[in-house]
Amino acid sequence: MEPNSNSKLPIIVVGAGAVGVATALALRRRGEEVLLLEQFFIGHQRGSSHGPSRIIRYLYEKERYTQMMPNAYKLWAQLESEQNVKLNTKCGILNISSASRKQIYTEILSKNNFKFTDKIDDLPVKESEEFGYVLEEEGGVLDANLCVRASFEQFLKLGGKFMDGFKLKDFEDDGTIVTVNSEDGKSVQGRKLVLACGAWAKKILAKTGVEIPLEVIKTETSYWRVKPEFTAGIIDVNNQETGDIYHYYWTPVKEYQNLIKISYHGTYRDEVDPDERDDPEKDSKDRAAKQLEDHQRVIEMHFEGIDSSNPVIVEPCMYTVSKNGIDSLKNYFKNTPDNDFVLDAHPKMKNVFIGAGFSGHGFKMSPETGEILANLALGEENSYDMSFFSLKRFEKSV
Repeated sequence: MEPNSNSKLPIIVVGAGAVGVATALALRRRGEEVLLLEQFFIGHQRGSSHGPSRIIRYLYEKERYTQMMPNAYKLWAQLESEQNVKLNTKCGILNISSASRKQIYTEILSKNNFKFTDKIDDLPVKESEEFGYVLEEEGGVLDANLCVRASFEQFLKLGGKFMDGFKLKDFEDDGTIVTVNSEDGKSVQGRKLVLACGAWAKKILAKTGVEIPLEVIKTETSYWRVKPEFTAGIIDVNNQETGDIYHYYWTPVKEYQNLIKISYHGTYRDEVDPDERDDPEKDSKDRAAKQLEDHQRVIEMHFEGIDSSNPVIVEPCMYTVSKNGIDSLKNYFKNTPDNDFVLDAHPKMKNVFIGAGFSGHGFKMSPETGEILANLALGEENSYDMSFFSLKRFEKSV
């Protein structure tokens, strides 16, 4: 092989969920040849990027994510313009928390000049002195399905290459060329490889001797019936101050007529193999009953205008969470033990890069995460403190 002959090879991105497609698009916008691989098909419902709604907001208690959001908003707006499609519906997001947490929220919003108010008289919420209320006015809802599709279409429009039905078996990096092999015998080569494999990240990386403290669970999105004339924006209930810890969220009536999405940001489930998500042996009736009971209680405590008797529709989803987050019957989950992403180079393969641990709060900033992964793959500097996302923070990872 001639010296530097790998310069004509593409950068390969594995995983066409929100982060993978965003990474492929970021690289293609910079003129790089890119091959995007997906084991299923664009818009599949086997991972964590499907569905009509995801929350978008500026507010984060960790400043590193607050810093990412302005550019994420800009990139979503750019994509809307490029694809002539509406992706972000501004409706505000009401944060319900303890009084002390409310002060933290208002300080963060004030410091960053984000618009907010604590006036909620016209919202269908049962107010209590026990809780604090902050309405972030720039909050909104992303149409997740359209977001992934629009990013993908823009990637193709710019000349990106795509291959579906490519289930990753293994890969090798000889220091110059990365070879990626599929379960059914296909093989492709690139000069760089970015892994954005979602729930499959742990299984894939374990084959190369890298252990990330992630587990995969099956969780559900629940839709509840609302009363006539009911309207509301996003509400996020985050109670981390009392012995009764929980985190629930709802989005406006959007997906189904007269139904509202109210879901638990956590898990009552044991670990599952992502290739066997719907195995009935993995479902516990006791855990499901407890989850429903707690769900009903929180709805009755905080929300007006909702029929809490039973969810009308329940849809499955997969999350990558920390092992510590699934050891008890009911646990608020984290995507990693510190609830931070993994954005780093493979410790044993210099041309392989990893994006993982996004479940629960990664969709909204996926365009910016894609830019970060693109920078890593191209050897360019990122403007963020990348130590928060490094594999080295996990004692047994490298």
